[in-house]
Amino acid sequence: MKKLVSILIPLISVGIFGQYVEVGQAKTYSDKVMDLKFRDLQRITYNPADKSVKGTPYIYPDYVLGMVEGFPETYKMRYNAHLDEVIFNTDDGDMALLKESLYSTVHFKSTKETLKLVNYVYENKEVLGYLFVVADTAGLTIFRKSTIAFLPFVPAANSYYPDSPATFRRLGNIYFIKNQNSQIEQLPSNKNKLIAMFPEKKEAIKQYFKKNKVNLSEEKDLKKLSEIL
Repeated sequence: MKKLVSILIPLISVGIFGQYVEVGQAKTYSDKVMDLKFRDLQRITYNPADKSVKGTPYIYPDYVLGMVEGFPETYKMRYNAHLDEVIFNTDDGDMALLKESLYSTVHFKSTKETLKLVNYVYENKEVLGYLFVVADTAGLTIFRKSTIAFLPFVPAANSYYPDSPATFRRLGNIYFIKNQNSQIEQLPSNKNKLIAMFPEKKEAIKQYFKKNKVNLSEEKDLKKLSEIL
């Protein structure tokens, strides 16, 4: 694998392999072979080396091999579910992939998962963020939103109770569905509400629910369900 050093070394002078451009706090590394863009992690609000913090902001604590669709290189990367960032392990330290359409699809080869940068609505707000692909069939895609919250340190109210350490806590998965109109909306956990989303397939979905035990929070069930939606 061609190491990122060929991209990161020419920071002072412009070499034949690429160039370095700085605009504000954003750093852009360009290369003739690999034109991925990274930015320094400026928004991390905790010290990752602080051993008193319990848990991890990453879905997988260790880096896994992955690649950005459309580019040939393989990198060590992981997903920060607290900041909603794809983190690359580079010779210049950890870098986050810019949220741009050119780099919208990330494949984690080791875990066989795909992460997509999409626009969706969550809690009445428009969001540009990453969602994991659960199922992708003709005209329909089901996504998973994985989130890890950061709970700050809370001192004990009195001597009878211990302090509550700063903790990363994984929240429950939330599922979204992309229909033929390319709209991404939250997948309801209620079966009747799901049926209402597909009036033209109302009877077929009802029959499927009658014949099969379906849990709308189980990905194996969602994958099977996507085949009839």
